[in-house]
Amino acid sequence: MLQCMSNLRNIASELNPGVSADFLSTLERKLSGERFDVVVLGGFKRGKSTLINAMVGSNILPTGVVPLTSVITKLRYGNKTKAD
Repeated sequence: MLQCMSNLRNIASELNPGVSADFLSTLERKLSGERFDVVVLGGFKRGKSTLINAMVGSNILPTGVVPLTSVITKLRYGNKTKAD
């Protein structure tokens, strides 16, 4: 994946020096650090928590009939599965 990002950055630099290459360099650095932010936005009760649970392969975020995750929630890898 990182090699692909590096190749893409090099191509972007040749085609459009500046903004694209800078953006891809930042993205490559974040991916190499194995930490990046993903923002999921949407209205109440539209399946955002269900989508994130499916993406991580575990029911970490609560889901239900009433809104349960109405605050900013950050997920990160650790030894225990828990929600703070």
